[in-house]
Amino acid sequence: MFDSLLVTLMTPAIVIAVPLLVALLKRMIPAKWAPLYPVLAGALGPILEYAGTYVTGMAAQPGNGLLMGMAGVALREVVDQFKKVRAGKPASTPEELAEEIKEFLNRRDEEARP
Repeated sequence: MFDSLLVTLMTPAIVIAVPLLVALLKRMIPAKWAPLYPVLAGALGPILEYAGTYVTGMAAQPGNGLLMGMAGVALREVVDQFKKVRAGKPASTPEELAEEIKEFLNRRDEEARP
């Protein structure tokens, strides 16, 4: 019974754990590596999947882990958009996100110059 409960809870636990771990790692990793955060989130899914299979004894499925990592990223984005709407700010459009990325890259390039 306990094993089946672990198997059942593993997927939602990974989806919730990925954005929490990324938030923790953001505080530990320098900001110049910010463009790698989505890759980090994608890598955490399979890593947590392997850890879960070690505990449950199931066969590892890294593809599912990758999907769970991306679902964690999607969950974080939904929560971020909900917070913006709740604060009275409009949700981000793709154009606004592209502009934010350009501004971030420009700031990073300026900081990297000697």
